Amino acid sequence: MDRTDLIRTSEQIDHFFDLGDVSGGTEAIERALEATRDQPAFNAFFQAEAAGYIRHDSREQGRLFQEAQRLDPEDLFFLRTVGIWQLMNGKVWAAVKTFDRVLAIDAKDADTIRCMGIAHSRLDRDRKAITFYQESLKINPKDSDAFRQIGVSYSKLGEDREALEWFRKALQYNELDYDAMRQLGISLAMLE
Repeated sequence: MDRTDLIRTSEQIDHFFDLGDVSGGTEAIERALEATRDQPAFNAFFQAEAAGYIRHDSREQGRLFQEAQRLDPEDLFFLRTVGIWQLMNGKVWAAVKTFDRVLAIDAKDADTIRCMGIAHSRLDRDRKAITFYQESLKINPKDSDAFRQIGVSYSKLGEDREALEWFRKALQYNELDYDAMRQLGISLAMLE
């Protein structure tokens, strides 16, 4: 598998676990570990996926994501992944610094720009978060995650009518975006 295939596999693994398909996700991780035996950075990455998704060991997952990044410091995918792990584990300012490092190298990395928006939203800076999501959409105008996150920020700001439009846009690009569906329902309920 080449780098693109491996990143796509990581997205598929996330999708399996997001949908609660533990056996499908576990099998995908096992295949990825086998396929990356001779690729130390990606192997460490998929070991981290196993630590987090299968063993529920967040500390080990973080250590292995950092190991993957150490093994291939030029690959921004690994550096961004470290930032995402920091963000998901409440280390928001560390994540902002990590995302800043990625953006200093590639200012047009739409995924990292969106992640920076999520970090600012976690810091209750939702107006600023929205600017990051909008910047991400200028680069990747079909990013359903960015549309959904704009909706989440508007909802947090109490602007549920505006949020509805963004959740609907997210669903236009990804009709299986269950988070957008759930958030749409919450915003509808808030307007009643």
